[in-house]
Amino acid sequence: MRRAGINVDFVSLDFAAWLTRRNNRDAIERGGWNATATFLPGTDLWDPAAHLALRGNGARAWAGWPESPRLESLRDAWFVAPDEAARKAICRDMQMQLWQDVPYSPGGRWRHPTAYRKRVRGVPRRTRLFHNVRVG
Repeated sequence: MRRAGINVDFVSLDFAAWLTRRNNRDAIERGGWNATATFLPGTDLWDPAAHLALRGNGARAWAGWPESPRLESLRDAWFVAPDEAARKAICRDMQMQLWQDVPYSPGGRWRHPTAYRKRVRGVPRRTRLFHNVRVG
């Protein structure tokens, strides 16, 4: 964030305190904020139905309260799209609109190193979905 020119006041908080501060829309002097860093698991970003950050519904949006009527109308269209080709076209339009309204700024990705016993099999390499896991 500093490299992007943002003055950073690093505050270490437990999760409950972070949620309280994140939801505070007041000025900084009254406990509000201007930017925060967080992460969303990859499975939350698969499609517009669950992608919390790719919303523009103002006061009902996640922290930051972005407003983008265009993103919201595209999301609504995605739900009623007749086929996969139409959904892909809508998602492409949503990605282009993201760079116009910037409801969030993707900062990259990370890996969470995890080790499993040799007997544990079927754990997907890139996503933590444990529906195929077996022991033996």
